[in-house]
Amino acid sequence: MSGLRPEGLKLEGLTKTFVSDDGRLAGIKNCDLSILPGEGFSLLGPSGCGKTTTLRLIGGFESPDSGKILHNGQDITHAPPQKRKIRTVFQRYALFPHLSAFENIAFGLKTQKKSSAEISKKISEMSEILDIRHLLKRSIDKLSGGEQQRIALARALVTSPDILLLDEPLSALDLKLREKMQLELLELRKQLGTTFIFVTHDQQEAMVLSDRVGVMNQGQLLQVGSPEEIYFKPKSKFIAHFIGQTNFISADFISRLSGEREQILKFDYKSPEWMIRPENIDMRPLGTKIRDAHVGIEATVAEHAFLGQDRLTKVITACDKAILIKTPSHEKIVAAPGERALIEWEIEDTWCVEAETRS
Repeated sequence: MSGLRPEGLKLEGLTKTFVSDDGRLAGIKNCDLSILPGEGFSLLGPSGCGKTTTLRLIGGFESPDSGKILHNGQDITHAPPQKRKIRTVFQRYALFPHLSAFENIAFGLKTQKKSSAEISKKISEMSEILDIRHLLKRSIDKLSGGEQQRIALARALVTSPDILLLDEPLSALDLKLREKMQLELLELRKQLGTTFIFVTHDQQEAMVLSDRVGVMNQGQLLQVGSPEEIYFKPKSKFIAHFIGQTNFISADFISRLSGEREQILKFDYKSPEWMIRPENIDMRPLGTKIRDAHVGIEATVAEHAFLGQDRLTKVITACDKAILIKTPSHEKIVAAPGERALIEWEIEDTWCVEAETRS
C-alpha cells in the first residue's frame, strides 16, 4: 500500500451535444472538473443548463463526444454503468413496484452474485443507518415519498459505491420533508464517507448539502467554489442573480452615495457592476451619521413583506433606484411605508461582478 489518497473523480474537456426536444442545441462543452473522495458536490443551474447531462455521463448512461472521465486515475469514459463504482439515485427513484422494499435493496447485491447471508447482513446494516428496518417487508406502493427515497438510497449505497449520484433527489417531497431529508443526507454522507454528487436547481439545497458548488448555464461550468464563495463572491452577474436575491448597482449610483464610496470604485473592470446582498444592508433612522468604512444613501420605504424569520423591505432612493433589504423579523421597524430612512452597508460587502451577455 502506498498510502496515497485516491484521486477522486476528474472530468477533462468533457463534451456532449445534442438537439433538445424544442430544437435547441443542448449538452455540455469542454467541462473540466475535479471532485475529491468523500466530498459533497452540487451541480446547480437552471433547467437545460447541462447538469443532468453531466451526471448521466459520470454514471455511464451517456457517452461523450470528446473528453475523458477518470476515477481514481483510471479512464472510465466508456465503461458501462455496472462496471463503475458509481451508483445513481434517480429523480423518481426508479424502484421496482412489483418487489418489496427488501427485494429492491437486494437487487444490486444479487447482480454482484452475493450470497443470501451476505445480502441479509448488508441490508440489515444499511437498514440501521437509514432507519428503514420496519419498511423492508412492505411493497413500494405502500410507502410515502420520504420512505421511497430512503429505499432508493439504501439500494444504491448497499453495494458500497465510491460515488453516489443524486438527480434532484428531493424534488418530489413537500417542503418540510425536503428540509428534513437534506439534513439526513448531509449526516449520511459524513457518516459513510461516500462522495455525493447532487444535481439540483434549488440553490438552498445545494448550499446545505455541499462542500463545493458548481454553477452551470448553457452547457458551461461557470464557477466552482464553496457555498460561501459562490454566494458572496460570484464571478458573473448571472451567478449573482441566480443564487439568492441581490441588488445590482452601477458606477453612477455609487457616485451618489455618501461615505467612503471611493473605496468601491477601485475595481478596474471594463463593464463593471456591483452587487450587495439584501441581508448586508442596514436601515437606520433619518439623520443618523454614516459609520466608518460604510457607504449610505437616503431612501423612502415602499413596502415591508413578512417572511417568517426575516422581513424583506423595498426602498426607493432619491435617484429612483429600488433596493431590497432583508432584516430579522424580530427587529424593530425603523421606518413605515412612505417614511424616509438612511440605508447603509460596509464597503467590503460590495462585490464587483463582470457584466455578461448570457441571459
